[in-house]
Amino acid sequence: MNEPFAAGDAKDPLSGPLLRQIGTHLRLAREERGQSLAEVAAVLRIRRTYLQNLEDGELAEIPGRIYALGFLRTYADFLEFDGEAIVDEVKRANEELPENPQLHVREPLPESQRPPLMLVGASVLLAALVYAGWTYWQAHDGDQLNVAQSIVGPAPETLEPTAAVAPTEERPAPVVPDLPALPAIPTPPPESVDDLSAETAETTPPDIDPAAAEATVDAIIERAEPTPEPAAAPDTAEPSLPAPETLLALIETESGGTSPQPYGDASGSSRIVLVATAPTWVRVRSGDEDFEWTRTMEQGDAFFVPNRDDLALWTGNAGGLKIILDGEAQPALGQSGEVRRDIPLAVDSLRAQYADD
Repeated sequence: MNEPFAAGDAKDPLSGPLLRQIGTHLRLAREERGQSLAEVAAVLRIRRTYLQNLEDGELAEIPGRIYALGFLRTYADFLEFDGEAIVDEVKRANEELPENPQLHVREPLPESQRPPLMLVGASVLLAALVYAGWTYWQAHDGDQLNVAQSIVGPAPETLEPTAAVAPTEERPAPVVPDLPALPAIPTPPPESVDDLSAETAETTPPDIDPAAAEATVDAIIERAEPTPEPAAAPDTAEPSLPAPETLLALIETESGGTSPQPYGDASGSSRIVLVATAPTWVRVRSGDEDFEWTRTMEQGDAFFVPNRDDLALWTGNAGGLKIILDGEAQPALGQSGEVRRDIPLAVDSLRAQYADD
């Protein structure tokens, strides 16, 4: 891992000499790896303009201070610097800045609690006008009522009855025809008690032996229930892997005759082996991020992947990386210079992917 940067005499962590110095180291490390900003942006999923701002030392151009520091940490870790130490150094430089000045707002003068004299006079005048109008209306209300009565005239004492309503005529009652009487339905005579006893005796079931009935039911159940077949034992046979010497010889052949440089557990228990045929950046990480292996592999390097089903592969040059599955060499994962992300490193998933290709 590269050495952390020195703080220097920086006083402005957003655009001062500290970040320009950090950006210069980031740019030089990227150029040494032979990668462009576009390639790094595709791998890290960070915009190219933000990576350019980091290399120029202009974090203020990135919206949001938290995002800017997060991008700085990720970019530094990608270039094998200590990203956490760099961010802590920037935060310490930020603490040396003077605090924000407080704004003092002038308080308005308290207003007088007394209403102005003009408002009081207007209120008194309005009350006097209302009282005068009410008095004038009361004085002329009786005269207006007398004028209205002289125009309309006196009200009549009683109302004349209207024309009498003619009484309704009585309707004759409906005539009901005489119907003949229906004949009586004969009722059968009741049966005697002796007859009922005889019928009950005839319908009484015979006595049944309980033991014989239970044995008959058990025999029927045994014939109805099928005999369960024994479950097949799961196939737990482990695949036969080649000896470590045979596997190293296969790695040397696949890498073009270069003596292999193994990484990881090279005892021969790994079912998946990554073999570099050209320089390529590789990252192997688990889903819960409790395991991560990152390196720029050179020709002949081999990484023995742990036997786990939750690992995934990222690479910046799919054409320069081959995979050995259970001792069998497989073709490259893509074209030269092609970026591949989140490839499951499980044996069944890889076999299905190669079968589809």
